[in-house]
Amino acid sequence: MIVEALLAIALEKECLAKNIYHEARGESVDGQLAVAEVTLNRVLDPKFPNTVCEVVWDSGQFSWTAKEPKIKNNESWKQVSQLVEEIATNQTELLEIGAVFYHEKSIQPYWSESFTRVGRIGSHVFYAW
Repeated sequence: MIVEALLAIALEKECLAKNIYHEARGESVDGQLAVAEVTLNRVLDPKFPNTVCEVVWDSGQFSWTAKEPKIKNNESWKQVSQLVEEIATNQTELLEIGAVFYHEKSIQPYWSESFTRVGRIGSHVFYAW
């Protein structure tokens, strides 16, 4: 049972790291933390699945999951993985912007006017209910 729990935790951290890597590897630490926060806020929101991996792989929520790209930048992957470990061990705090959605600043998705804009960090615009 302990091994299963540890493996589940490791898988959840890997899913979070992959989401940050594919969505925000070129962003500042704050930009990466904001993407992590959106992912984790969705886990806590009853309108979304209740695990990190289920949130990340929820159909159509994060565009990179449709292609399942490989990790190509090992340095960025190490940095993102370290950030996730720091989040998991409370060494790094989330920004607490309350966002559950975001998009790249160069696009204007149809849904963006349905939510409250809570800020912009780097190339992403963030929204709450």
